[in-house]
Amino acid sequence: MKKKTTFLWLLFLLIFSLITLANGEEKAEIIDGVVYGNYIVTDENIEEAKEIRQVKGDYLSIEGKEVYMPKLESVEGYLYLLEGRTELLDLPVLEEVGGITIGYRSSDILLEELYLPNLRRINGNLKVEYNYRNIKRIILPCLEFIEGRIDIHENYDFEHLDLRSLKKVRRIMIYSNHSLRYINLDSLEEADKISISSVNMDNFNLNNLKRTNSLSLTDSSYQNISLEKLSIINGLLVIVGNRNLKSIFAPELKKIGVNLKGVSIMASSNSKKPVLIKVNTIPECEGLVEEVEFVIIGKEKEG
Repeated sequence: MKKKTTFLWLLFLLIFSLITLANGEEKAEIIDGVVYGNYIVTDENIEEAKEIRQVKGDYLSIEGKEVYMPKLESVEGYLYLLEGRTELLDLPVLEEVGGITIGYRSSDILLEELYLPNLRRINGNLKVEYNYRNIKRIILPCLEFIEGRIDIHENYDFEHLDLRSLKKVRRIMIYSNHSLRYINLDSLEEADKISISSVNMDNFNLNNLKRTNSLSLTDSSYQNISLEKLSIINGLLVIVGNRNLKSIFAPELKKIGVNLKGVSIMASSNSKKPVLIKVNTIPECEGLVEEVEFVIIGKEKEG
C-alpha cells in the first residue's frame, strides 16, 4: 500500500511538472512594486508593468509592442529583448541591471533604438547580436560600469554606439557591424581586452584609456587613431587591414608586451607601410614589431 501511495504521489508530481511546463513559468509574486521572480512584459499586462519598481529574478523579458515602465529602477537579472514585436521601449529611471541581451541568431527585431537615459551599471554583459535588421542605435549616456563584457556583432543596420560615460569594462568585442559609423567611448579608462573591427569611421579615439592587456583595431576605414593617454599594453597590439590608416597618435605609450608567439605589434595589410605611431619617446617592445615606425612628435619631418 505504501509503495502504491508513493507511486501515485510521484505520478502526481510528474503530471504537475508537465502542466507547469506546458503553461509556462509560475506567475511571479508582486508586492509593493517589487517582482519576486521572472517577469515577461506583454501587451496584456502592460498596465501592471507600469507600477513595477524592481525585478528580483533571473530576467525581465520585453515582448510587448510598446512598453513604458516609468517606475522601474533595477533588474536583478537580465533585461531581454529577444522578440521581434517591440517597437518602443521607455525605461526612464532604470539605473541598474544584471545584463542586457538584444536579439539572437536570425533575429528580426523591430526596435530601432535602445535609449536608457539613467542606466549607470550593468553587472553582467551587454550583448547585441545577430539582429539582421532595424536595431540602429544604442545610447546609454550615464552608464559608467560594465562588470562583464561588451559583445556587439553581426547587426546589419547598427550604426551608432554611445557609451560616453563608460569608465570600466572587462572586455570589448565589436565586429561585423558594417554600418557602424559612430562609437563614443570617450571616458573609458580600463579594459582587459579590446577588439574592434569592421567599422566605417574616419577617426577613432580611446583618449582616456590608460592601460589594457591587448588592443586590436582591424579591417576598418580609420584614417587616424588617437590613444592620447595609453601608456601600457601588457600583451599584443594588432593594427591589421585598415585600408585608409595614416597614423596612430599615442604620445604616452611606454611599453608593449608580447604574445605567446613572441610578437608585440602586428600591423600587416594596412594602406600605409609602415604604419606611423607618433610618440613622445620610443616605447619598450618585448617582442617582434611588424611594419611599424615610431615617430617622435615634433620631429616627424626629420630623417
